[in-house]
Amino acid sequence: MTQLANRRINWRQSVRSARDGMPIRPTPLELSTAAVAALLDEAELTPKPALVDRRGNGAHYDLDLARLRRSAHSLRDGFADIARTAAVEKSLPRLREQIGRIGRDMEQSMLAATDGSNAHRGAIWALGLLVAAAQSRSRPNAVRIAATAAALARLPDRFAPRPLSNGERVRLRFGATGARGQAQAGFPHAIEIGLPTLRAARDRGAPEDCARLDALMAIMASLGDTCLLHRGGIHALETAKAGARAVLAAGGTSAPAGLRQLHCLHDELMALWASPGGSADLLAVTLFLDRLEGGSPGI
Repeated sequence: MTQLANRRINWRQSVRSARDGMPIRPTPLELSTAAVAALLDEAELTPKPALVDRRGNGAHYDLDLARLRRSAHSLRDGFADIARTAAVEKSLPRLREQIGRIGRDMEQSMLAATDGSNAHRGAIWALGLLVAAAQSRSRPNAVRIAATAAALARLPDRFAPRPLSNGERVRLRFGATGARGQAQAGFPHAIEIGLPTLRAARDRGAPEDCARLDALMAIMASLGDTCLLHRGGIHALETAKAGARAVLAAGGTSAPAGLRQLHCLHDELMALWASPGGSADLLAVTLFLDRLEGGSPGI
């Protein structure tokens, strides 16, 4: 048996122990593997509305599934570095600045892997904070991990560059909180919406892909997605919200009527050339936290 196979077995055992209340702290390699797996699971999930998946590029000229896969794998060492740093740095302000430095290096790795495409900038921010928070907690508990990540996100980074990102421009124009606001609030769309929807769908017996798609729909139905606002303004955002609500009202993606509504939503967003990238990032956050708690198959 390979060393990697042994590590996977140990990680499964750790998660089972955590369910029983034993104090378990995942290793940096395990956290990095879980973060990359969440990004890959989100990328591969099909069919997603106007997002890159196994069907094609969605509403993107510069992204495809191969680039998303390369991007996710390019972040593995960075996530592990964040976890190792969090294991030894006890000062939260210093940890926040070190996470920022590592995250900026990860962005460069991502851009090199994708030929300059921004595949996962928002996910680097969100999952980087959560990896650091998970390393500092004694148990893989989603609520506590998200709260610790929020405390980190609210701290300043003296060394961060100040140019306005697309998300920051949208925040200023429309008042949406964006990725920064989600993190500073403790990822409420993952904790209060994504995870409960994912697990409720599983409890109903929905296939895993449908449970994940329903979680995405629930996030989309309420999130002020800055990617949609940037690409198509308020009309694109309201179209996405209404379409996602229609999918869930029709029984979710495991129901034939819900799946038809999902395809309609895809067509509507493609016509607007607007992609719900912020919702996709929060689905990855949801899958990461679920994986830490032992919920995702295939750990």
